[in-house]
Amino acid sequence: ERTVGHTTDAGHVPTKARALARAGRLSTLGLSLPAAAANLTTPPTPTLGYTTVDMGALAKYPLAGTYVNPPTGTASLSGVPFNLANIALLTSGNNLPLTSTVHKPLSVSVLMNSAFGYYSYKGQTVGTVHLTFSDGSVQDTNLVAGGQVREWWLNSGYLIDTLSSPAAKNVWSGQGVPAAGIGTNPAVIDMVTVAVAPTSADLTGISLSDAASPPYDLMVSGVTVAFDATTRPARP
Repeated sequence: ERTVGHTTDAGHVPTKARALARAGRLSTLGLSLPAAAANLTTPPTPTLGYTTVDMGALAKYPLAGTYVNPPTGTASLSGVPFNLANIALLTSGNNLPLTSTVHKPLSVSVLMNSAFGYYSYKGQTVGTVHLTFSDGSVQDTNLVAGGQVREWWLNSGYLIDTLSSPAAKNVWSGQGVPAAGIGTNPAVIDMVTVAVAPTSADLTGISLSDAASPPYDLMVSGVTVAFDATTRPARP
């Protein structure tokens, strides 16, 4: 279909004429200009896909050795699937390097808590989530004690057991095993989610590190990457 209207010497329909002609066509479709503009500018909500990341041999402490009846195997926590079995314990100065190639990554969710997270650490940067991409770029997110990370058992009176960051939430609550030395105090598993900055590159690596001074430890129970799994229709 070609719109007929007044043309300039260059043979183009003036901007105003084109807009009026377009308004007429939209009106016949029962669409107002604001609604049509919203349809043109609002990106579709992506369909989420998930990739669970293997934590490898560094995850060697069974969840059941710390928690009473914890979730194991493939489990969904707050809508995010994880492959749960063991805990990777990161001590001061150490890191957990993970390899996972994910196309169109949106976020990285980590099940994480601390051990020996005394009040003296509150507000300190105690770790980093380091992401690498196929184009050579990187993204670092600091982890703050009492912000994104808290102790795995509560009500001690001397360990940080609160979260203030909107990026962190509790996803499982239960009890710690008596052998852990905490009696009947409640125990938790929390999830911190790192949003991936917009990129056309693939996610190729995730590294979690403990940047605190001893004896502060980080406990990592699972890692999952969310990606855009939307199928785009092929152009004719």
